Amino acid sequence: MGKQLGVRLFELWKAGTIVMPMFADGFSDTNRKVNETQGKGVHAFTQISGDLSQVYDSWKKLRDASQKYLADNASHMHNMAGAVIDVMNDYKKDDAEAAAEVDKDIKNLEAGAIGNPSDPGDDVPTPDDVPKYVDPVTPGPDSDKPA
Repeated sequence: MGKQLGVRLFELWKAGTIVMPMFADGFSDTNRKVNETQGKGVHAFTQISGDLSQVYDSWKKLRDASQKYLADNASHMHNMAGAVIDVMNDYKKDDAEAAAEVDKDIKNLEAGAIGNPSDPGDDVPTPDDVPKYVDPVTPGPDSDKPA
């Protein structure tokens, strides 16, 4: 049971220390990019008269709501990552064999003995792996059917 549970603990460790923080960083980075539109937005919505366009307030509300959503999600993702690590540590306390297994997997990852979980590696399909669409009606250039 320890090995099977140890593998699950390692998956929890990866989720809490690598995957979830990466998602949180993505929300934070996007939030920063949205924030950069503040000054540009005022300029873009300024009319020749110097007054702001009627749609500026609606755009500002949408931008501000988006920033709150992104910031909240980044914060929630960091909190969830901490909770996942807490769960993993609680399991480690109850199962010494599983604790040893996950600790070994973490050391192997840090030593480069196993692949980086944030790098999808060779299992990710490339555009060449995707089957080409073949129109069932129109014959292709290699077809024996008349065009």
